Amino acid sequence: MALTVIRLNAVRQKQRFVITAGKNTIVIVVVCVIAFVSSRPSLLAYYDATHTKLNTLTPVSQEIIKKVEGGMTITSYVNVLDRGYVGYAYPRFIMENQVFFRKYTRFKPEIKLKTVYYYAEPDDDLRAADPTGEQAWAKARRVCEIYDVDSMMLKNQKEIDQIVDLSEEGYTFIRQIVRENGQKEWLRVYDYGMGRHPGEAEVTVAFKRMIMTLPKIGYVSGHRERGMQDESLLSYNFIMNNKKVQSSVWNQGYDVEEITLDKTVPEDISLILIADPRDPLTLDEEAVLQAYLNRGGSLFMLGEPRHRDALNPTLRRMFGLELTPMLVQPDSAFKKVLPDIIAPLPTKVAEEKMYELKKIWMFSMPTASGVEQIEDKGFEIFPIAQVDTTKSLCWTELETTDFIDDTVKLNPVIGEVAKKYSTAIGLSKKVGDKEQRIVIVGDADVLSNDAFITNYGIGGLNNLLLLGSCHWLSYGEVPIDVRRPDTTDNNVHMTVPTFAVVSWILRVGIPFVLFVLYLFLWLRRRGR
Repeated sequence: MALTVIRLNAVRQKQRFVITAGKNTIVIVVVCVIAFVSSRPSLLAYYDATHTKLNTLTPVSQEIIKKVEGGMTITSYVNVLDRGYVGYAYPRFIMENQVFFRKYTRFKPEIKLKTVYYYAEPDDDLRAADPTGEQAWAKARRVCEIYDVDSMMLKNQKEIDQIVDLSEEGYTFIRQIVRENGQKEWLRVYDYGMGRHPGEAEVTVAFKRMIMTLPKIGYVSGHRERGMQDESLLSYNFIMNNKKVQSSVWNQGYDVEEITLDKTVPEDISLILIADPRDPLTLDEEAVLQAYLNRGGSLFMLGEPRHRDALNPTLRRMFGLELTPMLVQPDSAFKKVLPDIIAPLPTKVAEEKMYELKKIWMFSMPTASGVEQIEDKGFEIFPIAQVDTTKSLCWTELETTDFIDDTVKLNPVIGEVAKKYSTAIGLSKKVGDKEQRIVIVGDADVLSNDAFITNYGIGGLNNLLLLGSCHWLSYGEVPIDVRRPDTTDNNVHMTVPTFAVVSWILRVGIPFVLFVLYLFLWLRRRGR
């Protein structure tokens, strides 16, 4: 607009060209300076006017970001041969990446964002069959033609290997955080999760790993427990340390270490997890576990009804608990599910202690036991998951073994008991100046890899049982609490007569007023 005014004045007043050019130059320089200065992140002022502060970081994340000193660079490595390249295509992704990290750059303007485009075969076999890279280069050029990208901007595999080692990541899309002091951390995309990319919680965990010592889970082995390294259906790889699973405890802020109970538990272990031991713990191993508990350590233990003879002696001696025989509920609301798959609900008291449990309405537990107290060992006990018996009976099944072809019936004569069972309970008691916290679960399949893949046919988010428990067991430290205030405009309070009046005004009243106004203006203009 200023240039237009200068031009009009120059024509009317017949100014010299030098004066007009000088004015235009001054305007252009002033605008460029203002634009440059006002776009500097450190000079931006921002206020989030939303009720839930949706457009800014939560207080927990802000506190962690404040502790990350010095500059850093977040580099996105994009392989044009990645099957997901359409989501990272140049140049659209450059702006999307800036928007993705806008909440963080607002609080830490020193963050620099870079994107490196390259080409390499993500498949190991194809990469081995193309040692010269000629086939990969031909594919990359074709992709560049499709997306109208200059292929000369791409780095080849050898060039990218000199910058960063992406071989373990399979040459797929990934981000790397590099601080000025040399610390590095990955931000991966996920194969399993609520989204492909990390959310605020996962990004904040990556920053937290750089500046703080994270709590550590000691995963007990030595009694034929569920493994945490392999991806077989009954193992725990997905929930424990699989970095491609968004909800794994590693991505949510825990370090994980495999331990045995034949020696003292390391001091940096804050939570021990025991998953379905098939061999009983020896008295010496129980003594090691008890010494860990005596210092206030937390415990998460899972058992199975078919292996309860191995676990019950320890549960009785240490906690006054035992696992019941297998539970069945044949007439549940899930008619297509086998009777040995139980769908317990999270309790109100558990939801108050473990906020993650508010996100789900049931668990899916195949071949589960109830957890019952048989002796008072000084613990305060509360149910975490309980079977809903309002519509159908649940009992301990002692006869039936074939749940596909046989009919399951309650037989009290042989000792089958029908009642409301808890399949997971929490225990707490004062140890010194600290409240010790323990979770015992009567089903180990609830957190298996199979639970992530199939949910046993009835849905549910079983992983939240562990994540919710971890928040309670770690005294709120992890997972990162990124909850926001509840919205206040979820409901409209209006009576039926009031709604009828409002509806009439919108459908008839306002259109009639506009029509009358139109007639008035039309007649007035016609009269003139």
